[in-house]
Amino acid sequence: MKNLKISYKILTFMFLLTFLAGGLAVRLVSSMSMVNDQSTIIAENWLPSVKATSSLNTATSDFRLAECTHVGTTDPAVMEKVEKDLSAVIANINDLRKTYEPMISSPEEKALYEKFSSDWDKYMVAHNQFITLSRANKNEEASQILYGDSLSQFNDASETLLKLVELNAKGADDASATGDSIYATQKNIAIAGILIMVALAGGCTFLLTRAVATPIIGITKYMSILSGGELRQDVPFKDRKDEIGEMADSLQIFKDGLVEAEELRAKADAERLEKERRQERINAATAKFEQSMSSIVKVVASASTELQASAHTLAASAEETSVQSNAVSAASTETSANIQTVAASTEELSSSIGEITQQVTRSSSIANEAVEKSRIAIQSINKLLESAQKIGEVTAVISDISGQTNLLALNATIEAARAGDAGKGFAVVANEVKGLAANSAQSADQISTQITQIQEDTRIAAKAVQDITSIIDQISETSSSIAAAIEQQAAATSEITRNVNEASNASVEVDQNIAGVSQATASTGAAASQLSGSAEELSKQAEILKHEFDTYINAINNA
Repeated sequence: MKNLKISYKILTFMFLLTFLAGGLAVRLVSSMSMVNDQSTIIAENWLPSVKATSSLNTATSDFRLAECTHVGTTDPAVMEKVEKDLSAVIANINDLRKTYEPMISSPEEKALYEKFSSDWDKYMVAHNQFITLSRANKNEEASQILYGDSLSQFNDASETLLKLVELNAKGADDASATGDSIYATQKNIAIAGILIMVALAGGCTFLLTRAVATPIIGITKYMSILSGGELRQDVPFKDRKDEIGEMADSLQIFKDGLVEAEELRAKADAERLEKERRQERINAATAKFEQSMSSIVKVVASASTELQASAHTLAASAEETSVQSNAVSAASTETSANIQTVAASTEELSSSIGEITQQVTRSSSIANEAVEKSRIAIQSINKLLESAQKIGEVTAVISDISGQTNLLALNATIEAARAGDAGKGFAVVANEVKGLAANSAQSADQISTQITQIQEDTRIAAKAVQDITSIIDQISETSSSIAAAIEQQAAATSEITRNVNEASNASVEVDQNIAGVSQATASTGAAASQLSGSAEELSKQAEILKHEFDTYINAINNA
């Protein structure tokens, strides 16, 4: 029984009810036809016969009264009027007889009517004799006929008519009693059939409840367990071969989806933790880089200041050397040119240092921006996870409603199509289906909203990742700018060293030509030495800056 399709179960139940109801209906229609036959007999035979015989009896009485009136007067005008009335009554009697004769339905009734006809014919013979005497005002003779043989014949005819009235009235009563008997019998049969149908419907309802409703309640309870997050219990009723088994199979697929979703959620949590740890490493490397760059910038700025002071001292010494001696003008001129070259190189070095400072500041700002974009990406991912959880909840509701809707829709459709007027009892089921359909539509709207939110959050996360990539590219460009600035500083330092050497050679020549410039030359050599030391220090700091920046980039790439 449990492997039989629900539709077959319901069809079997409906077939039994329809068969029983059809048999009962045929029986009732047959009984109604019999009752109708009796009613037709009463309406078309017995009652018209009663009416016709009663009218005949009344007409004969009227005819007798008119005869009495005729014999009681001698006025020709009155007698003429009475004769006209007699003719009219005779015509009426003949019409009534023509109406009644086709309705005679039994030998007994036919015999009584023939007796009436014989009595009435005899009466009319006496009437003709009477009317002739009465017209001649032979009232005494006419009265003898009227109250003699004519009266006896009239009484016989009237008595026969009364028997006909009674016979037809009895026939109507018998037909009515037969109809009542048929109605009572069929009423009892109908009540018995209805009771049998009610008992059959109750039994089938009980069986359907055990075969359909109980498993559905079990599946509904299991769906509640699933919605609570319990995935270890097995899906019930999977061994059935009917729609309940199909529902259980669908529920198993849904459960497998929940298990897979749980595994994906755990994997996503692990990935999120790994990203958080990577971000922490990036933040640590960024902080270290910022600290190193800050210290390097300070050292480079200090070396640049010292380099500028040395350049000024060297210029002053060169000027003093030019004043002291005209003999060394050529050497002095060369020294001045070299000193100017040193000054220009110093300015270029200062400009490079400023560029380094700006690039370092920009790198720090970009790093901060990258941290902020990373936070935005993390927030978007968290929103995405929340939206996914909401989708899980809404999906559980839709699944529950879908199962119930399918069942109720099936019941309502079958009942409405098969039961006819009896299907009005399933209006409640139809209303329930409408309610569940509305809930399904609302849940579908919620799913659409949540999916839209997930898509929006995903786009935000993707944009944040793109921004982070762009920032890293900007940091790379900044490092290239810093490397270029460092190369310019190295070139400037080499130029300064070369020019200082040339200035030193020129100073030796000047020393050979004039002793007065020895002190200035010494001052120039000391300044050149100090400038060379500052340049060396600046070069070392540039190397350190490059090393720290490379370390930072590697830390980010390996994070």
